[in-house]
Amino acid sequence: MNNELRRHFINKKMPEFWRTWNSKFRKNVSKQVIINGHTDNFSIANEFASHFSQVHYQSTDDAVSKEAFLSLRNEHISSRCSSDSAVLSNISVELIDRCLNKLKMEKAPVPDDMSTEHLRYAHPLLIMHLL
Repeated sequence: MNNELRRHFINKKMPEFWRTWNSKFRKNVSKQVIINGHTDNFSIANEFASHFSQVHYQSTDDAVSKEAFLSLRNEHISSRCSSDSAVLSNISVELIDRCLNKLKMEKAPVPDDMSTEHLRYAHPLLIMHLL
């Protein structure tokens, strides 16, 4: 298509290749997000905060449910990973944070448009949800 693209491809300089590709072929399409009729970022953030404050349930206050959940989680992880409960207790906020920071940046997003950047720059509360 052009020499610059070919040169980057042959030299395996993928970031430069895709930067050139996007500058030549990518249409500048902006997706307007509308949440409950709101289009500006501040109003959308307030909508999310309002929604999650209504549906949030502090599961740590319910010891029976917490124990049932942890038991099911441990069974599931053990069956999937063939690991023992000692390994499961080593999963921590720090471990999840380290793993997220090791993910490679500037990779193509998955089909739902989630990319490494979304996870790395998300609110720290995401790590608690992953844990």
